[in-house]
Amino acid sequence: MFANGFDAMDRESTAGKILEFLLENEGRDVLQSDLWKELGLSSKDVSKILKKLEEEGLIKREPVVYKGRKTYKIMVLSDSLLNSDKIGVTRSVGRYLMRKLVNEALDIPCLSCPYISKCYEGGFYDPVNCQFLNEWVLRNMRDRKQGTSLPAQP
Repeated sequence: MFANGFDAMDRESTAGKILEFLLENEGRDVLQSDLWKELGLSSKDVSKILKKLEEEGLIKREPVVYKGRKTYKIMVLSDSLLNSDKIGVTRSVGRYLMRKLVNEALDIPCLSCPYISKCYEGGFYDPVNCQFLNEWVLRNMRDRKQGTSLPAQP
């Protein structure tokens, strides 16, 4: 992704952090002027890395004016990330997807249901008629439609 050398390894790692942050905040407006502050990095380094990621087709930067200053709205191009063969990108996407899958799996109401051992199709406790499962499915469908994915409320 970047030139050879120790500095390149640092940039590779920083690019990974940036990509993970963008993936975690996908669907929200992420401004370049806020990104470097949010990650505790220098504005100059973030700017260089974002330019490189944009050149590689992994993100899109859209110029905007915020609080009277020119900055960029940063959007991750998810399809490009999934098809990337670059190690740093692959690791960042993999870590993000693993966290997301684990969080979504832990959110399934069946995992904490006191009747799980008695639950089967056609039984007294039937997943087809389960109020908790149906509410969870409907909430997730609604959240995905709205572009959010929030954990279940207890």
